[in-house]
Amino acid sequence: ADFVKAGLKSVRNKMESVCKEVGHGAELIAVSKTKPVELLRHAYDAGQRAFGENYAQELIEKAPQMPDDTEWHFIGKLQSNKINPILKGVPNLKAVHTVHSEKVARKIGNACKTLNR
Repeated sequence: ADFVKAGLKSVRNKMESVCKEVGHGAELIAVSKTKPVELLRHAYDAGQRAFGENYAQELIEKAPQMPDDTEWHFIGKLQSNKINPILKGVPNLKAVHTVHSEKVARKIGNACKTLNR
């Protein structure tokens, strides 16, 4: 648990230094790919709220195990058959960062309309 807190502190310090240097901010999204929820909770307890996942099934399984103010980002290639399960199963999904085709973009847009998201 301490190594998670120390690692986050180190990354945040480096980010703060670079952000000052370039004159704008950045958001740290902790990639949770293949990590157990226990480690995510340690990061959450250390102040981390944004997490990125690139496996749809892992995201759907992890999201309900984390506090409601956890912010999720899907960072992998999203298959069209996973769009509805993710949007329905992860109400605090903030963004899908990789949209590889117009078909997937349209399906995400349509699903969001249907779910009032």
